[in-house]
Amino acid sequence: MLQLPAKEKDELVKSLMFEDIDTNGDGTISLAEMLRAPLLIDSETQELRFPEEFVADKVSETDVNGDGQVCFQEFLLFMEEL
Repeated sequence: MLQLPAKEKDELVKSLMFEDIDTNGDGTISLAEMLRAPLLIDSETQELRFPEEFVADKVSETDVNGDGQVCFQEFLLFMEEL
């Protein structure tokens, strides 16, 4: 079995998370998709772990190019902020 270095493994995991959240497959994540993201939903209560306004602010802050969507590079910034 091939062992990946920790950095590559971390990026692969984040890439898979990104693909899971990007439900329409357009290569970006909208705020609506982010609000349904499993990583932000409490598995027991099925409610957001963070207030919707907090998530919206973080999406806005990490939307570097200002297109209203989160691309993969911006997603990496978003993950660092959580």
